Amino acid sequence: MTTWRYSDQMNPYGFKDLVEGVKTPQSHPYSYDPFTIWKNRVEPENAVYSDRLLSWDRKRHDELCKRHFKNQGHNWSHRDPRKIERFLRDYFDSPTLVLCEVVQGCNVGNGYPYWAFLYTSPALEE
Repeated sequence: MTTWRYSDQMNPYGFKDLVEGVKTPQSHPYSYDPFTIWKNRVEPENAVYSDRLLSWDRKRHDELCKRHFKNQGHNWSHRDPRKIERFLRDYFDSPTLVLCEVVQGCNVGNGYPYWAFLYTSPALEE
């Protein structure tokens, strides 16, 4: 997995400060470094890429996008993390799933953005 760049350096609308050696969406629009859009204080145990969710089950992905976001768009950068968490809970059928971090990166093979969702799924108590 890639080394993540954290939001103390960056935010989804641009960089607060230029960091030496970091490829930003502004400086490298088709090959920028991954950066955190949103993060809480919970330690993640798993991660999934947005394009994997689509390729594993496109119909489920699109239905859940319509339910949670009112569209089938594939751009996750401005979606509410609470809604992303509910989407992932439904997608994985995991009611205890906790979204820990949303990271945006760039697929250097095609220049398209991708998003990684880092999460944990505490066991249900019986």
